[in-house]
Amino acid sequence: MKYFKLFFLFFGMTLLCSCACASVSIYTGSIIVKNESNYTVQKLYDYLYPTYGNSIIYNDSHGVWYTTRALGCDNSNFYISPETGVDELRMDTTGVKYLYSTVAGSNAGFIIDNVTFTGWNSTADAPMTNVYNKGMEIYKGHINNTIFQNVGSVKLYNIADQIINNITYVNCYGHLLVYNASNVTISNITVRDLYQPTHSSGYSFCLSNSTNCIARDVILHNTTKYGMDIQYCNYTEAYRLDIQKIDSYLAQNTGREGFSTVSCNHTTVHDIYIDNTGWSSLCPGGNYGYYYNCTVRNTGHNNLDCHNVFNSYFDNLTLVAAPTANYTNPANKNTNTMIFTAGYVTSPHTTNVTVKNTTCIDGPVAIDTGVDHLYFENINLTGENAVFSISADYCSLKNITMIGNSGNESKAKIQIWAGHSESAYNVSIIDTSFYRISAQQGTRNRFLNSRYTDATVNNHTNYYYLDIAVKDASGNPLDGIITAINTVSPSDIYSSTDGNAENKASFNIKSGRMYLPTQSRNDSGGIADIFYLGRATTNFNHNLSVSTSSGNVLLTGIDPDSSWYRPDPNIPTYTITAIIPDCSSNGPHIIGFAPSTENPFEPGEKKNFRIWTDGSLTGSKWTVDGVKVAEGTLNYTWTVNESVSTVEFSGLSTDGTVVNHVWNFQSNNHPRWDVNKDYAVNFTDINLIAQNYGIVKKAPYLDWDVNQNGTVDLDDLLITEDHFGERYNKN
Repeated sequence: MKYFKLFFLFFGMTLLCSCACASVSIYTGSIIVKNESNYTVQKLYDYLYPTYGNSIIYNDSHGVWYTTRALGCDNSNFYISPETGVDELRMDTTGVKYLYSTVAGSNAGFIIDNVTFTGWNSTADAPMTNVYNKGMEIYKGHINNTIFQNVGSVKLYNIADQIINNITYVNCYGHLLVYNASNVTISNITVRDLYQPTHSSGYSFCLSNSTNCIARDVILHNTTKYGMDIQYCNYTEAYRLDIQKIDSYLAQNTGREGFSTVSCNHTTVHDIYIDNTGWSSLCPGGNYGYYYNCTVRNTGHNNLDCHNVFNSYFDNLTLVAAPTANYTNPANKNTNTMIFTAGYVTSPHTTNVTVKNTTCIDGPVAIDTGVDHLYFENINLTGENAVFSISADYCSLKNITMIGNSGNESKAKIQIWAGHSESAYNVSIIDTSFYRISAQQGTRNRFLNSRYTDATVNNHTNYYYLDIAVKDASGNPLDGIITAINTVSPSDIYSSTDGNAENKASFNIKSGRMYLPTQSRNDSGGIADIFYLGRATTNFNHNLSVSTSSGNVLLTGIDPDSSWYRPDPNIPTYTITAIIPDCSSNGPHIIGFAPSTENPFEPGEKKNFRIWTDGSLTGSKWTVDGVKVAEGTLNYTWTVNESVSTVEFSGLSTDGTVVNHVWNFQSNNHPRWDVNKDYAVNFTDINLIAQNYGIVKKAPYLDWDVNQNGTVDLDDLLITEDHFGERYNKN
């Protein structure tokens, strides 16, 4: 009986204490709900109405509520949702917050679902503006399907083991912050149209001091603040992020970073898109990061900006620099598609980073002093400013490809320097003009159709594109296979290559011609010219085996040189024509010649004219416009003179038959009015011009734009008429 009485006494005291502690406190700028386990806006209204009427809180009978005080939650569960009668809560207050929690230990705090919060100007009866200091701090809250608009910063903190889903933060004046979270998934977040009086510090959306969290499906558009930041977190994953217009790349320093991680450990970031940031775009930091499937475009500074990055891995990045011409002041453009740096003087340096399978377009890569142990593999730099500059220790490069640098040679550089133990393996520079290449070590470094002014690099080989035409004895094109053989060295290091500078020995011939790079880099080819090792050099020669269904030929002693260089990689400068002879006729036969009159000939340049035969000739000679210039040889180097009409080779077989080939530059000098290239100027050419009359197109010019002025007009017809009836010999 005694214990029974004690139990009821204890129960009664507990109930009395509980009832006594539950309260609603009203202050000048706020209302605090304390020790309530199941509270709602309607209950608050019912409590206040007898004393205050509609002066503090009221509704319009359509789910829209108005309050002139901030709402505080102290050790309570406060439910705000359509199920509790609230669709939108319009808040006006003289204080510095709209919602806040005051004490640790609450069971849930605010439980919010499917509600819109609007900062409200009661006087103007309109959404609030300039609410930089009127935000929300929600402790241990559960928030889903919620819109925050025209408010200051929203801070969700001390949250564990839950999902925050479908949050929109729009037309606001601060940031959305998730702080001190654990085992939380944040998904379907939209942050856009944020305003600041100046380009302020702080991030638009931030996950901070948290562990084992996921942020996914985030849209962040149009803000003058920093973009998204993950800071001081462990074991975090962020993916499917769409970040655009963090101010504007058009004028540097107008905005901030697009996405960054600061002092984090074990961070995975993937499937993100960043476009148009006023400063750098993707800015990782910390230990053990993994970043993949990232696309970054139009940055005001650096697309990938790595300060203080350690033990991290990057894979499958596409980094597109902003076009220089679009900058407010292009002279101030200071951007890189990738930069790895030690950062500020007092910062720890970046170390032990791997970057693979990455494309950099129209911007350089810079590896600064103070960085070490970086590894790059399968990096493709294309377009203007494709420059790779390294001043780091222990930096390895494999499969680095630079294609299509149209920048000024005095600015374009491949620099691998200042580190005492770098290694460079399989660095391929393709279709690139640059000033200097410099590396301390290197193996299988290839420059395909590239030119430079200065080179201080160990182990690099110059390559040039191979262009082969295959015909029968009547001039008809043949399909076939060409195999290139380096006769000086059998090493794979000096093997023939495809258009990506990767080893390839055999090439398909389609419709009588080797593929151009623009048609297929895998099927176009290149052969080695010269290998440099310090001051020592090795020159290469090659044999070409040509196999067709009509027969085979072997062209020997192919010796590429700098005249093979193509300013436009898709316009061959040196074409070798292989001829499958008619074996029913007496030989010897000419089985090959080079170059072709289709190749460009610039006055003053030197061209190596070659003939290949399948037997010995006597009395061989070369003539230029009928004047003998060389004899007893199958090749002749001619200094191009535009007044010359013909270059001819001739020789005698053992039975006295004349074997000859003529390069007719008269026909080559007048190809434009032979519009359909049938070696005759006739009505077909006139009709082609008439059918395309009025077309305007800049270079490369159309065939029927005879005078190559960009317009098909009467002048083209008149020029063709002047040559009507002319015929030309086939080469």
